[in-house]
Amino acid sequence: MKLSVLLVVVLCMIFHVRCDLATESDAYAVEIIIYRLTTDTWTANSMETTFSGTIASAANTYCESNVATCGLETCCTSVSISFKENDVGKISDYPKKDLKNLKHKFYLKFPTGSTASNSSVTQYVVVNSALYEIIRLARTTFNTQTGYWITWADETYYGVPATTTENQIIIPIAFVVLFLVIFLAIGLHFWNKRKQKEARIQKKIKDKKALKKNQAMVQPTYRVDPEIKDLDEDHHEKT
Repeated sequence: MKLSVLLVVVLCMIFHVRCDLATESDAYAVEIIIYRLTTDTWTANSMETTFSGTIASAANTYCESNVATCGLETCCTSVSISFKENDVGKISDYPKKDLKNLKHKFYLKFPTGSTASNSSVTQYVVVNSALYEIIRLARTTFNTQTGYWITWADETYYGVPATTTENQIIIPIAFVVLFLVIFLAIGLHFWNKRKQKEARIQKKIKDKKALKKNQAMVQPTYRVDPEIKDLDEDHHEKT
């Protein structure tokens, strides 16, 4: 949001002065990115109409249950007071190319005949926070009708769901990898137990060898004096 626009909006809120539509639309517009869509395809397939229709429909669904969040007293309970395609306005110089994607910036006006709530910070347009949720609801329908995904809304990232073909490839691979990880974990567990058992056996063998060696070192040895040996033999001969 431009600093000058932001300042005007803040002053409007502080002094309870009505801002005009141009100021609010510029301040609360949301920039989206549509993945791998070109401006030529957008124009050739009249996607502006498709986009506006899906946003209006999603806004009716969301704001009917979240009237205060959308800044309205009542909304979307009848055809006369509901969002329509022409309530979706775009900012000048949009859409435009963004690398291999398409950037679009739009705002959503309050429906004709509706009244802004007393707590609303705007008098003419739906605020950004509500628009993010409306886009979240609209993106699946937009993809179904066009084949393209809205992936970003300002700093909010929605992602790109995997296609059915990708799921058919990824899911079996995931199962194989999971099986291999489990098999490897079990194998490592038994290998580790075997190593521990071998280590215990080697320790027992080493301890036994050390014990025998110690016993051999402390065993006493006796030396018989030759004179004592001769006297002992004479004593036995006399007897």
